[in-house]
Amino acid sequence: MTTRPTAVTGASGHVGGAVVRGLVDAGHTDVLALVREPSRFVDPHQPAAVRRADYTSREEMAAALTGVGTLVFISSDGEAASALVHHINVLDAAVRAEVEHVVYLSILDLEPDSPFCFAPVHRETERMLRDRHLPHTVVRASVYGEFFTQWVVEAASSGSLALPMGDGRVSLVSRGDVARCLVECAIRRPGAVVKATGGHSFDLAELADITARFSPHLVKATNIEPTEFSSLLLRRGVAPWWVYAFTSMFESVREQRFEAVTGDVATLTGLAPVGFSTLAETAIQTSRH
Repeated sequence: MTTRPTAVTGASGHVGGAVVRGLVDAGHTDVLALVREPSRFVDPHQPAAVRRADYTSREEMAAALTGVGTLVFISSDGEAASALVHHINVLDAAVRAEVEHVVYLSILDLEPDSPFCFAPVHRETERMLRDRHLPHTVVRASVYGEFFTQWVVEAASSGSLALPMGDGRVSLVSRGDVARCLVECAIRRPGAVVKATGGHSFDLAELADITARFSPHLVKATNIEPTEFSSLLLRRGVAPWWVYAFTSMFESVREQRFEAVTGDVATLTGLAPVGFSTLAETAIQTSRH
């Protein structure tokens, strides 16, 4: 029996690239890196084959998935409406190409009453996987720790971690741990839901304490109102859509929708999740060079 190749969308990104490398390191030689601009995808240490696949083109995606056995589907980014169109394109292409199994990167907060702007995108994508009868595994990730370090780096310099978290807690997870989960799911095809979280759920005060370990200053935790946070982002030139996205994410955090801590990362990969303090230290030290 001939094994069909494994394809990874978004292979030029942090998580997609790590998944491709992880599959190759695990001995899978027939790996396809799907990227929007192959000419810009230059990685001398990446032995995977490269195929052009733009989320916006259903035809192009279907061509890229021809002959693929397992698809690791890294969710699209950008505005929610566009992301959902991209996901429809990918799943329709996967059906046309008769992909055997899809490993989909989703998020923890999928509830219909979620304030997070991306919750409907992932909820609908998971529904489409079921309705299209595509065999699948879903990895629902918490908030990326590397993404969160942007505020930690700033706080290490200013001495103030001011975020609209309220009493919320968040189980920050590293991109590397999420990628390792995706690799294992691509290899094993468990057909289950995996919840990829960090090993601890942090409140605002704990995050300030972690920041202070790597800062010359005492770091004060300040819960600010969402409107104040939005105004601050706008004054810094953040695009209105992303102001909405960040603010709605923190509203979800305030409602404890990203507080869950599971053992799925360790169970699946055999390794404990990377601690957020490690990510914070790396980010703060990097910012000083």
